[in-house]
Amino acid sequence: MVAGSITPTSGDVIASLSKHSVIDDRFGLLTSFQLTVPKGYTHGTQLTTFAEYEEQKSERLYRSNDITDKKYAGATNQLVPGKTYGVKIFAIKQVVTSDDCLAFLASRNAILVGAQGISLTRQLKKDEFPVGKWTVSFDKKEALWRDGRGDRRVPDIFRDSGGGWCFSLGVFRCGWGGGFCLLCFCDF
Repeated sequence: MVAGSITPTSGDVIASLSKHSVIDDRFGLLTSFQLTVPKGYTHGTQLTTFAEYEEQKSERLYRSNDITDKKYAGATNQLVPGKTYGVKIFAIKQVVTSDDCLAFLASRNAILVGAQGISLTRQLKKDEFPVGKWTVSFDKKEALWRDGRGDRRVPDIFRDSGGGWCFSLGVFRCGWGGGFCLLCFCDF
């Protein structure tokens, strides 16, 4: 490093990658659909509402106990009740970093929706999730809950071919490969 130089932050890297982005063939569009947020949606209780909804439906869903409204209260964006969003799910075709994913989302003018967005998508549009893949829903790194080891945790959902589901947490510092997809919310 040159004396007096400044080390770029993660945000600087993402902004630069977004500004100079070209087609990124590491991601491929799987599906796109519309999602209208219910009028009674409450951001601050969405994860509790989702857990209660799943318990009533008695579907086969494992849900991490760490996905709570309190731990994910600092979401960057709150979904607007009554608003319709465009939603896309992109396959991740090769191993990428979390910063790569955030840069790709920024290049698409995505709205980062984190745990609340992916849980609402599962609640309203579960048939849109790819079978046999994890779908990841990013937020800014600083908005993600930090576990006891200091790792930032990224919400993700797995849909298996037998009808089971898993709502879990990936690790921000780890790579995301071919078994993962990326959830992308956009304004209409």
